[in-house]
Amino acid sequence: PSNVPSFSSISIIWTPGAVSIEDSEIQSANFIYPNPTKGSVQIDLEETYKNIEVQIMDNIGKIIKRFTFKNKHEFKLNFNSNLNGMYFIKVTADNKYATLKLIKY
Repeated sequence: PSNVPSFSSISIIWTPGAVSIEDSEIQSANFIYPNPTKGSVQIDLEETYKNIEVQIMDNIGKIIKRFTFKNKHEFKLNFNSNLNGMYFIKVTADNKYATLKLIKY
């Protein structure tokens, strides 16, 4: 019928939110283990960086912990006192970055 609207020209635009997984500039930053974890995790960047900042965010993007490391390629993060759930770990290393998803159970 002529009174029914046409949907042939509808487009959907999706913009990721603040806690979306970013494209990694740190190519090896997916080396987080064990994941899922009951406690501590090891992150191995495979390359030494002078300045590393790590932000731990909850599932809504609130920063709950921050760490800094100097001249490292791997480091350990302790999640023993964190509640079970999903976390995002944003690693900024010498102006490169990666955001990793972690499951704590």
